[in-house]
This record gives sequence, structure tokens and C-alpha cells, in this order.
Amino acid sequence: KVARQAEKLPDLAAWQPLLMRMCQVSTLGFAVGAAFLSLMNLDVPYYLLAIVILARATLQEQLKSRPSAMLDAGSVRPLARNQHHVVIGHPPA
Repeated sequence: KVARQAEKLPDLAAWQPLLMRMCQVSTLGFAVGAAFLSLMNLDVPYYLLAIVILARATLQEQLKSRPSAMLDAGSVRPLARNQHHVVIGHPPA
């Protein structure tokens, strides 16, 4: 999702979609090869997750600085700041 949204922003279109796809391939490669790796490399998925989180934060900052007319034209919208998570179980009292 981050890669698709970044493709519509000229500042990020050159590097961020490629970075997100590289993270996907790296995660897949790590998952396939994890059975043959030692525990020394166990932190690699966390590094990849950190890269994705930072890229998403960069995307959000770019979306905040865009005028709303440009956002509507490109069908890119910033994520809601106060998104609520769905909790399965008992409703809050």
C-alpha cells in the first residue's frame, strides 16, 4: 500500500516504491532461508519492519504537506490520525 501511494507523489516516486518492493522480497527471502540461518540473523525482519515504518512516516509527512485538491485528484489520502483498532471480545464498559 505504501508503494502504491508513493508512486503518485513526485518527491517519493523515484525511490520509495522500489524500497518497499525490496523489503517485500527481502522478507520473503528471509522466510525461505530462515531454516538454514543461525540465530545471529534473527533481527533482520525487525530491521525491515523499521524501514517500512520510517518509509510510511515519510509518506504521511508528504501527504500532510500537499494541498487537499492534489490529494483528491490523485486518490491518495492520508491515514486517519485517530484510527481505532477493532477488538474482538467484550465491548468496553
